[in-house]
Amino acid sequence: MFSNWTHLMRSFTEKSLNKSTSNNLMDTKIPFNPMPFASFTNRCTVSNKRPNNGFTVTGNDPLHTQQLLQDLKSHFAIKHISLFLGIQINRTNAGFFLTQGHYASKILQETGMSNCKAAPTPITPASKHATIDSNPFPDAYLYRCLAGSLQYLSITLPDIAFATNQVCQHMQSPTDHDFQNLKRILLYVKGTITHGLPIIPGDTTLHTFTDADWASDLTDRKSISGFCTFMGSNLLSWSVKKQITVAKSSTEAEYRALSAATTDNLWLRRLAD
Repeated sequence: MFSNWTHLMRSFTEKSLNKSTSNNLMDTKIPFNPMPFASFTNRCTVSNKRPNNGFTVTGNDPLHTQQLLQDLKSHFAIKHISLFLGIQINRTNAGFFLTQGHYASKILQETGMSNCKAAPTPITPASKHATIDSNPFPDAYLYRCLAGSLQYLSITLPDIAFATNQVCQHMQSPTDHDFQNLKRILLYVKGTITHGLPIIPGDTTLHTFTDADWASDLTDRKSISGFCTFMGSNLLSWSVKKQITVAKSSTEAEYRALSAATTDNLWLRRLAD
């Protein structure tokens, strides 16, 4: 069935592109293959290299792209969702808004928490300091899958980055208590499923904020570094990570966090140059 759909999609795509790419426009196509394909012109790109039998239409000519989408809709029942690697891109009056609401809904549905009561915070104040003896969690694979999903979800929900960092430190041998902390994050995601990152044009000045939690982990006395970098009003980069070695003072922990933030800031500046 997938092969037939791919063949039909390729045939119509090539027909549409050949019909609309005149005036000596370059048209290069990848030979037929039952696997994902792509068709290129100097105006747009059509590719089905996406999961769930989806496809992507991109280009530098909005009129040409819209015409191609209209042709596809006249032959296929397609739904237009601006998703890229699970991130939905919505255009607003001020700019763009990035959200992973679709991805978050899928996680909650697969864990049976779609109708759960939302939590006001992703972590309780005492969670990072608690050393509670608990039984091993019976399904470590499920724990790792959910922890990895939350890591990816933090792309547009940076407020769960710290809590996710905490649960990811127990992926090797998770306990029932660790899983409860993970579920707490899912409860918070339930209440913030419409949240995301706005992208607004304007000032391009970089501003970085850093902080460190000195000796916050009672198991090894290592500190936690955290920083976030803004370009104007847009959050551009952030990180929450345990420091490699033990800091002998809060000042040392703060300087290490500042060093990590400076390194990231220099990389962003060179990237923008």
